[in-house]
Amino acid sequence: MSSTETSKSKTTILMQRENDVLILNSFTTKVPIMVVFKAMGMESDQEVVHMLGRDPIYATLLMPSIEECSKHGIYTQYQALEFLEKKVSLFSNLCSKRSNIQVNDNSLRPKCIFVAVMIRRMMDAFLNKVALDDKDYVGNKRLELSGQLISYMFEDLFKTTNSNARKNIDKKLSGGGRHFYISQEIVIGYITEGLVRALSTGNWDIQRFKMHKKGVSQALNRLSFIGAVGFMTKIQPQFEKSMKVSGPRALQPSQWGMFCPCDTPEGEGCGLVKNLALMAHVTTDQDEGPIATLCLGSHGHGPASRRRSS
Repeated sequence: MSSTETSKSKTTILMQRENDVLILNSFTTKVPIMVVFKAMGMESDQEVVHMLGRDPIYATLLMPSIEECSKHGIYTQYQALEFLEKKVSLFSNLCSKRSNIQVNDNSLRPKCIFVAVMIRRMMDAFLNKVALDDKDYVGNKRLELSGQLISYMFEDLFKTTNSNARKNIDKKLSGGGRHFYISQEIVIGYITEGLVRALSTGNWDIQRFKMHKKGVSQALNRLSFIGAVGFMTKIQPQFEKSMKVSGPRALQPSQWGMFCPCDTPEGEGCGLVKNLALMAHVTTDQDEGPIATLCLGSHGHGPASRRRSS
């Protein structure tokens, strides 16, 4: 997943009939992975194979992609870029999008290493099923916090407001009008009503991010202090509670110190609905520096300076 201020995209690398291909929203069809490597500057097939590993089995699995690359007559970076240019969707504007993976000094080698690690792990899983990732392992899970969900809803409402205002202004300008008031083109209370509706119903329906969730917001029960703390640390699963599976319900050694092993409801949600431990800390992908500066009001004061120095 790649997420920036302006766009969100999903990149998928899969093995289809022993041929490694890449799927991206900006491309109309699947692209051979060797074409992607050559487009990023790695024109030598031997260098790509050595980056995957010294075992000859990796070269054998990568051979169909190399042969398909040769079939299209792609041997240089320029030829690979020309090939990818024909595969780009007409509705995508790659020039206005920024990649989430930083590329320093215009060097794509760190990204090549990252893609090579992904392909090697996929090949290891293909050769040995034991190498498959454990879905119940805590390190392979991502928690969607309340602030992130509200930010998704606000982003969708804000962009919809801007889009509607732009359409109304373009309609007036195309009709011969030369004057308009921006305050009259913005629907007052659209963002507020959308947030209130989502929080009151608990339904998170965001077409932009293909998100359809129910029961996101619930009434907080304050009958007791322990009950309120347990309710605020509750983790809701993404799959149906009626599924008769034992793996997600059982305790996992990686949950030690992160999830409470005792606090779980009875019935069909037993083991699926978990609670964070009292001392658990969930990290995010956002830099805490600007937020701490905004809260403290200045640089170099309070806990933020001590945290940076440590």
